[in-house]
Amino acid sequence: MNKPKPLVSVIMAAYNAEHFIALTIESILVQTYANWELTIVDDASTDSTPSIIRAYCMKDARIKSVRLEKNSGQTAALNHALTGAKGLYVINLDSDDIALPQRFEVQVCFLEMHLDIAAIGSAVDVINDKGMSTGTKTKPIRPEEISFRSLLQTPFVHSSVCMRRNVLAALNGYDPAYLYAEDYDLWSRMISNGYTLANMPEILTRFRVHTSAVTIMSKTQKIQSEEAFRINARNILPYVQFSRPDLELVVNMINGRKLSITDKLRALRLYEKLAHAYSKNKQLSPAYRAYALHRYSEIRTSIFKQCLKQLIGR
Repeated sequence: MNKPKPLVSVIMAAYNAEHFIALTIESILVQTYANWELTIVDDASTDSTPSIIRAYCMKDARIKSVRLEKNSGQTAALNHALTGAKGLYVINLDSDDIALPQRFEVQVCFLEMHLDIAAIGSAVDVINDKGMSTGTKTKPIRPEEISFRSLLQTPFVHSSVCMRRNVLAALNGYDPAYLYAEDYDLWSRMISNGYTLANMPEILTRFRVHTSAVTIMSKTQKIQSEEAFRINARNILPYVQFSRPDLELVVNMINGRKLSITDKLRALRLYEKLAHAYSKNKQLSPAYRAYALHRYSEIRTSIFKQCLKQLIGR
């Protein structure tokens, strides 16, 4: 007899998502993997989002919805969705993104075959308001890449991830202390607790960047940056301790932000210190330790080239 396919719990937070949520739900309905449940938490929307959700709940019994009476933010909404999740796996899909038809099947198959992996993400196709592709976003693939690079950057596109529910339960889900960096905090806690993460190079999700999202991001960017710095500081603490200005300098360098030659070289020296301290951690496998030094070498080459261009351009 064929082994029954495990249940997948799809969680979605929605706030004033009337323009795109129907397309998002439709992308779930056409999945090649059919054993899923979808819980949509309406975070006190004031537009037609509730009526759109109700229509889909009536259309398919696998779709459930909860409405919060007070706008509480994505972290609270996702945790609310998790409370009723019954699946072996959990997939997050933002209410304006699109899952490609084989996404669930591919990610579940991967996790079924790789029992050591706690969460798997993928590359994404970046789209605009009209659904037109504007580029591709990729993330580090191998666990050793993810482990080191996640010290200073989020290793996943949140809307592309499939996770084991028992891991989420062990970590008590998303931390309410993080309103806009809840996903980065979760990945960091997974890694610090010994879980292994990976990404697939295939594009499995279409990630929408649109006008209203950019507007919201501009209003919340300061809080999100502050939360990310708190996570950065916590992540590197077992290896090095940087002052806040030094940490900002390194993060800005890693993210390719504009810096003077002097600042780039100082940030590079700090990054070298972090890479060497990380590579000396005997609890890490040789592959993990070696990757840290390899990554530093890549960054050093890139920074030297940038500095040379800046000098020639003067």
